[in-house]
Amino acid sequence: MVAACYHRQPEVRLASAIQKTFKCIEALARSPSGLTVSEVATVAGFSRPAATRLLEGLMADAIILRDARSKRYRLGLRLYEWANTAVQAAMPINIARKEFIKLSMEIRRECNFTVLEDTDAILLERAEDIDGIPLNRPVTGRRPWFQTASGRSIVGFSDPATIKSVLDRTAKRKDVPPYDPAQLNADLQAVRQQGYATITGMRPEGFISLAVPILAQSGFATAAVGTFLRPNEFDSAAGAEIIAQLKSTASRVSHYLGFETEAAALVS
Repeated sequence: MVAACYHRQPEVRLASAIQKTFKCIEALARSPSGLTVSEVATVAGFSRPAATRLLEGLMADAIILRDARSKRYRLGLRLYEWANTAVQAAMPINIARKEFIKLSMEIRRECNFTVLEDTDAILLERAEDIDGIPLNRPVTGRRPWFQTASGRSIVGFSDPATIKSVLDRTAKRKDVPPYDPAQLNADLQAVRQQGYATITGMRPEGFISLAVPILAQSGFATAAVGTFLRPNEFDSAAGAEIIAQLKSTASRVSHYLGFETEAAALVS
């Protein structure tokens, strides 16, 4: 028993070090102006000497930077480089970008590009028309997938095994508000039937969030493009036109990704 505990100690220490590193990075990510050593220690919840050692190690690996005048630490761009590499390898964002910027200009409102990571919908980029000029920018946003139209559209158009896995893992989460699994399943069926997902009141408050899935060569969703409608627009001719434009954009991006089957009618 003693020997077994002894062998587990290095693993415990490693896990603790990794947790402290993530706490430190998260604290810095939430403070764009940077933090001092004492502030990092307070926010992340460990001693000042431990914070100093950790910050120096991260700085040596160019993950964080220290301002020579203020002595405050902030995140560098290395994490962005890693994240960007991961996104480009797994997501069709380069292919989709031109299309959802064009869509934003056509409907004259913001459009979002969202992917699914585990059981969260991750907002990656937003395009909007500002005084006739297209602006596209990376944004940060993470919510449980079922709280967003984009997440519902992606899961709704996933393969059956993925849908089951997402639902099972969502049920085990302790940080999500109560929901009705039966109603959620019914909502996903409606998404598949109509080719898009909606949800009301999340953002902007009182508006209807609308999202259409982007399908990969497999025929299943890999991302979603979405926008917002005022409640009085949704059942209007203008709202129907926006839904049609969203579907058309998603269909073109899906085609670029190699989606060629008869199921294209679902998003065309």
